[in-house]
Amino acid sequence: MPHEIIWHGLNEGNQYSVTYMMQIPHCITLSMYEEARAKVEKNLRGQVIPETKFIEVDSILCAQKLHVGHYCDTKRTYQEIENYIAEQEYRIKGDRKEIYFTPAMQCHLPETWKTVVSIEIES
Repeated sequence: MPHEIIWHGLNEGNQYSVTYMMQIPHCITLSMYEEARAKVEKNLRGQVIPETKFIEVDSILCAQKLHVGHYCDTKRTYQEIENYIAEQEYRIKGDRKEIYFTPAMQCHLPETWKTVVSIEIES
């Protein structure tokens, strides 16, 4: 599953506050997650393991567009989405979210990277 990042905005240190997420199939339960987490902790004793949470998130109304190119160039795509939101008389409600379909690896040229950029909206 592709990973997602929600960009919450700049914090006091002028750095972005972000939430990293990964969608999982509905068949995965909290007990399955906890069992897998315990196994990882056991196998990696003594190593720092990032904090993770198993949460359910409701669907939201959003405007989104596929961005093809380097992640650093998503500003143009966000501007296009924001213009569309205004034209359709919606308002931006939430934070920006990006779903990364192509990993940033040397085997993929940056101009081929695919990212869905999304903004939560309300009428």
